[in-house]
Amino acid sequence: MLYNEFMLKNRYLTDYIVDDLKDKMVFVGGPRQVGNRAELYFLRDVDKREVDFLVTINDKPWFAVEAKLGETSLSPSLLYFKDRLSIPYITRW
Repeated sequence: MLYNEFMLKNRYLTDYIVDDLKDKMVFVGGPRQVGNRAELYFLRDVDKREVDFLVTINDKPWFAVEAKLGETSLSPSLLYFKDRLSIPYITRW
């Protein structure tokens, strides 16, 4: 299930990370990148695996971010979606 950025702001995710990603997306989808559309999503499947942020460019996954305090490794969910959706870049924030 994908949630749009309005739904992200109203979930438990911090506004700071959403705003920071949106600022970076303006560069990606801004006037110099004519024709490209960047979108921000929250990703969860029926097995309750989830990724906090998925950024797409022209409806194709570009990178995913897992926001976890105190964690030092990538989550199994993040690795699962990387393989399943062919996400080129993943990171932990």
